[in-house]
Amino acid sequence: MIGWMQHNRKYLIVTIWISTIAFVGAGFVGWGSYSMSKSSNVLATVGDFEVTNRNVNSEYSRLFSAYKQQIGDQMTDELAKQFGLDKQAFDNVVNRKLILAYGYDLGFYPLKREILEQIQSIPSFQKDGVFSQKIYYDTLTNSRLAPKTFEANIGEDVMLSKTLKSLGFKNSKLEESGISLMYNLEDLLDVRVIDSKNIKITTNDKILQEYHKKNTNKYMTTIAREIEIIKVPYINNKSSEKELKAHFEKTKHLYRDRDGKIDSFSLAKENVQKDINYQATKKIANKVFYELKNNKRKYESIILVSKDDKKFSQSTIEKIFSYNIGTFIKPIAVVDYMMVGFIKGIKQPQQKTFAQAKKILKADYIKSEKTKKLHNLSKKKRKPSEYKRLDYISLKNLKPLNKIGFNDELSSKFIQELWASDKKESYIILDDKSIVYKIIEQKYKSNKMQSLEDLNKQADISEQYSNNKNASFQNSIITKLRQKYKVISYIQ
Repeated sequence: MIGWMQHNRKYLIVTIWISTIAFVGAGFVGWGSYSMSKSSNVLATVGDFEVTNRNVNSEYSRLFSAYKQQIGDQMTDELAKQFGLDKQAFDNVVNRKLILAYGYDLGFYPLKREILEQIQSIPSFQKDGVFSQKIYYDTLTNSRLAPKTFEANIGEDVMLSKTLKSLGFKNSKLEESGISLMYNLEDLLDVRVIDSKNIKITTNDKILQEYHKKNTNKYMTTIAREIEIIKVPYINNKSSEKELKAHFEKTKHLYRDRDGKIDSFSLAKENVQKDINYQATKKIANKVFYELKNNKRKYESIILVSKDDKKFSQSTIEKIFSYNIGTFIKPIAVVDYMMVGFIKGIKQPQQKTFAQAKKILKADYIKSEKTKKLHNLSKKKRKPSEYKRLDYISLKNLKPLNKIGFNDELSSKFIQELWASDKKESYIILDDKSIVYKIIEQKYKSNKMQSLEDLNKQADISEQYSNNKNASFQNSIITKLRQKYKVISYIQ
């Protein structure tokens, strides 16, 4: 899945700039959030512009939502973490500010009329297709956004749109002709599929240790917080019926069923007891925190906590990393205890020992060896009888690839790789398979009588080509703008 996200990241590049309109236009649907672990709200400066925690968190949520729409429930906080979505969000906001700075230097400014038009065009603020001021203010209130802040963000988006429009360019007639030719060109293929699942790789500690020596820098521990801690065990008292009922009466609004109705005392009783014990434990933990902070108590042990630590939940890790070095940690609830402590310092990444890295490096070694063997097997000459003849395939007709067990995603990848190659006979490695192919015949199918579906598909390809071309151009612009405007990051 990480590979898929890396492959498809470029399709999101074109849409990263106009984030406020896109985010709000989706109806304020937010997925995921991230803290960049800094007490100050300003995470970086780009020329005269500031990158704030809110900017980055909004972009993180937007990116999370965009990927979730593509891959559904497979998009989790853990996957976002593996993919480095936090860094991507931060980089996107920095790039936005670079474009903004350049836009202002070019003399572009958002007009009040343009900001108003953008706001009124957002479906989330409309009723029966007409802008509603009440819905507008209610939506912003529910989203904890001040109108002034939101309108400033819309102003930025208007600025970005103007600037990018001045930098972009449309496909030329020659490019459009090339796209039409590519779309209507058909290939008759002979193919042979080699599946790495059928390749057996032998491993032992000697082989893996040798692989580890050659790739030690690939297997590093992550940066960690060094923390002096005291554990406060959870109290497990049994309260009287009277005490339980008294607590329930004071806090009954907290105990509700799935429909939002308040639970009866008998249903809530167990949770009431847990909450009483939790509050009693936290009271003790607060006292311990005060004593530790005022040097009246010593820490019990020192632990290391990294961002991928399996001993703690993701929310606990985020809380720990929200504290700066040299500060005390207020009580944090862990599974079996509450933890208070002091952030002593940072433990820099180190090379993992063979034992630490063995599990993941074994998988890497097997994958690497299988890929090598796939290449070697693909280069071997085979009898014609070992190939399978496919009907003509093209960008608009991938169905013949179903004959060799390809789904739509794999078929699409294959045709893209085939078009990128200039070889009549070769092989293409996709995921864990190699597709050895021979182009037997190629023909052009006239597009004079194309169906509406074909015309739409060709238009999509043309748009994708234009987007990728503009994205590539914009990336070059960003590189230049980083030299023109000073970027200062305050993130550790």
